[in-house]
Amino acid sequence: MSKETAFHPRLAALTDEWMDLFGYLAPSVVTDTADEYRAVRETAGLMDFTMLRKVDLDGPGALELVNSIVGRDVSGLAEGRIAYGPLVDEDGKMVDDCTVMLRAPDHVRFCGANDRDYEIFGAAAAGTGIEVREFTDAMPHLCLQGPKSREILQAVADQDLSAAAFPYYTFREDVSIAGIPVFMTRLGYTAELGYELWVDRERALELWDALVAAGGASAG
Repeated sequence: MSKETAFHPRLAALTDEWMDLFGYLAPSVVTDTADEYRAVRETAGLMDFTMLRKVDLDGPGALELVNSIVGRDVSGLAEGRIAYGPLVDEDGKMVDDCTVMLRAPDHVRFCGANDRDYEIFGAAAAGTGIEVREFTDAMPHLCLQGPKSREILQAVADQDLSAAAFPYYTFREDVSIAGIPVFMTRLGYTAELGYELWVDRERALELWDALVAAGGASAG
């Protein structure tokens, strides 16, 4: 059975058209497909991407372990940077496409879309002292994508979100949106300017409401 995300109450008020996406209920359409397309291309669109699997790896050797499993060299990844690439199994076959984020020398954050990700990392870390923690449901996340996404977020952010302060393929852990602490990445899946905002589950609806209000104010 498909799981509901923390944002489901708000989405359920907008649509009754659903599909399964990686084991979670996701709206197949909220308003109109053409309108949603134009929003992302011309203004901004808000999307629930909670279904992407999130894994933290903490302990000496965490980056080296991740580097031995993903199909690109992340050994030189700088703190605060994000690397995109494939996760592969022991036969070198692609399991998932993913992002790897270096939070500190022995602290790596991983995001993918396959339950096998956590299993692969857990098996590889056995006996190493590296802690592997899956926290997908504990930290739901939204994507705001589109040319006005920075403008909308900057109006309610407590930090500078300019391109100089927040470059592409980086993340920030010091940003609050309308007073709500978030883990924030500057990436996306739309070929437009965009951001991901990960939030503690208990504040998920508060974040949704703040972003909708900020987007409405920007449109006005």
